[in-house]
Amino acid sequence: MLKAFKVLLIIAILIVLSSVFIFDMQVEEVIEKTGVIIEEVATPQYTGVIIDTRGLEVSTALYPQVFDTQGNLLYGPTVVGPEDSSSLVAYSRSLEKAKAMERAGSNPLLIEASSTVNNTDLILDSQTVEQLLKSNEKNEILDKKAVIFVID
Repeated sequence: MLKAFKVLLIIAILIVLSSVFIFDMQVEEVIEKTGVIIEEVATPQYTGVIIDTRGLEVSTALYPQVFDTQGNLLYGPTVVGPEDSSSLVAYSRSLEKAKAMERAGSNPLLIEASSTVNNTDLILDSQTVEQLLKSNEKNEILDKKAVIFVID
């Protein structure tokens, strides 16, 4: 509660300062002149990713892939490399069982696929891709092959 109040107070101060005499300054200049730093919102610590594909009639595959809507490969055998022989994904027929898998860890990221290619590869919408890539950047969940597909 106190932290939220401080953030609101800082925003109010910045608005007043900008309306009075800081019309053309960049954010960095405002921080330099006022000494006010607004903290970044932290990305949660995810331990894996569960991709819900129910309703898309996804079939299991030896080398499944995940793409964005532009056709860019986000996850697959050529992205994570052959360092070990573990499977790229685990499959589950229920979300509860997927969450209980060791591969998911204690705090998996839960996302939904928007469509499929050949009923084995997934396509994610742009918002979901952004969420996945931010989480992977911090937690390396794709590199760890901590990926589970929930299928029908």
